[in-house]
Amino acid sequence: MLFSRRFLCPYYVSSLPFATHVFILHMERHRLTLICRFVAIILSAITLFLLSTFPGWHEEIDENGSDTEVKPFPSRQTSLLAASCQGFASGFTLISATWQHVATVGASSAIQALANGAVSTTVGTTAMALGWPAVALGTVVFVGLVVMILSINLLDRLGEDL
Repeated sequence: MLFSRRFLCPYYVSSLPFATHVFILHMERHRLTLICRFVAIILSAITLFLLSTFPGWHEEIDENGSDTEVKPFPSRQTSLLAASCQGFASGFTLISATWQHVATVGASSAIQALANGAVSTTVGTTAMALGWPAVALGTVVFVGLVVMILSINLLDRLGEDL
């Protein structure tokens, strides 16, 4: 009911009080933030699944007949898919955290304006502590995957020169 066509009609919305405009903008940002969070969670889960398919250590018999522990490189397609999923997940997390911060600051300013300065509001550190570390950790995973892909490509090129 809240987001029906009649409610979002510009003439109808313009006749509403200021607090309702703030509420509509807050709900739209909240919906965008939720969508970005769910997409980021799904992409991160796909990345985790792809990382679990990377080959592990196993033993092979050497030319001399001794056992050697070997860890083969993951496939290039799987690595690129995992890096791209995590890159998009990091981007969606960044968008979500940014919109959360903007919505919090906007709501804080609207409350102060509506109360004519009688209420003092601040953006708490808890909101920042919940949103921005997720962005940082997702970016670290993405950079790690890109460095791994570039390192494997460099080792492949160096192996061809021998």
